[in-house]
Amino acid sequence: MRLSHLAQTLAVMTTVLALTACGDDKKVTTPIIDGTPPLLTTDSSFSDGYSAVAAVSVSGQVQDNNGIKSFTYQLNEEPVHTLKVDAEGYFSETVFLMLGRNKITLEATDNAGNTMRSTKTIYLGDTIAAGGSHTAALRDGQLYSWGRNNYGQTGLGLTTKITDLMGHPDTPMLINNAPQNLVSVSFNQNHSLSIDQNGQVYSWGEDKYGQLGPAQQVVIAVVKLKTVALISVLFKVSKMQSW
Repeated sequence: MRLSHLAQTLAVMTTVLALTACGDDKKVTTPIIDGTPPLLTTDSSFSDGYSAVAAVSVSGQVQDNNGIKSFTYQLNEEPVHTLKVDAEGYFSETVFLMLGRNKITLEATDNAGNTMRSTKTIYLGDTIAAGGSHTAALRDGQLYSWGRNNYGQTGLGLTTKITDLMGHPDTPMLINNAPQNLVSVSFNQNHSLSIDQNGQVYSWGEDKYGQLGPAQQVVIAVVKLKTVALISVLFKVSKMQSW
């Protein structure tokens, strides 16, 4: 009895399948939605950091199976510029930086409206500075300093008498109490300024005229403004610009 019932069920299922197969032969096509943004690759030179030259090269390749609708770059808040690409999607453009902080944004949009962005921040500033009798250089974000230190202007964290034989380094010395992400440095006769990747300013040295701000004769932060983009020093004055 159970076997007979099972046989009947199988027969019905077979009939349904056969009728379905003999029905409408039209294929139902499901539209494929492109939700993948373009592939954007840039050369290693396009990276966050600092530059001692105003002209930087931005190059790489942009690709998309459905084609690129637009490809642009923007420097800070300036108008958007169109980037030219060849048949294989390669591009190369020279971007001229402004002093201080520069944000460069690449934006590629495909024909389906998908967008890919790549943003880098590059600081244009001085990586070598010389004061009245002290000098410094930045290497990989670290501060190296040497020379006279009677006002603590080399950043050693102490002052040294002129008559002391020690304490006035005559070769580059790594300043360990300085930040490790400095991007620009500026010296005057007896005081010094530097700025890091986050726009934070540091000062040290002589402060007779308040040129350091609320600082001591060591490398310490005196202004905590992420918008500071450029520093400079005059004989008895320090100057900061922001935007």
